[in-house]
Amino acid sequence: MNCYDLLDDQLSKDTYAHIIYCRMTNTMPETQYVVGNQYFWLEQLDLLSNETFIDCGAYTGDTVETYIRKKNGVFKKIVAYEPDKQNFAAMQCRVSKLKKEWKLGEESIELFCCGVGESNCRQSFQTNGTVGSACLDKNEVTNGNVENIDVISLDYAYKDSYDFLKADIEGYEYNMLLGAQKVYLEINQF
Repeated sequence: MNCYDLLDDQLSKDTYAHIIYCRMTNTMPETQYVVGNQYFWLEQLDLLSNETFIDCGAYTGDTVETYIRKKNGVFKKIVAYEPDKQNFAAMQCRVSKLKKEWKLGEESIELFCCGVGESNCRQSFQTNGTVGSACLDKNEVTNGNVENIDVISLDYAYKDSYDFLKADIEGYEYNMLLGAQKVYLEINQF
């Protein structure tokens, strides 16, 4: 309920409640909650010029690019995490082009080839070079390539406050939130 109460708009609250229900009942979500633009929140961004955006599960940098365009290239910093090496390489190319196109300083966007979780560790990771790469449970059986990756906690890796956090990390979001409590609590003075 604490997470539900933190959500700002009704669509996010309804979606969150429905997904939790589906996980508890082992059922598929209704199409109204999974069809459409999954990044609808980008349309609601304020045009603050001093904003820091953290992107966990940055894939090939598609959301980073959309964010830069939506913000007209005006922001404080972007920090993006992507553990899949093939996706990370594609993101590096895209971000290099974006920095030139928007005349952004080298320090304005930081990229890290690692996962984001509760603590700093090594984790089994199924890679496929596309969407859907994911951290694995210890006994999980897979059909894809498996490697060990570095996973960091945001509390450890990013000491400054941030304004916006996006996570699309294939079911590992809860683990990421456990490792991102310190800055949130400091910002909200809990």
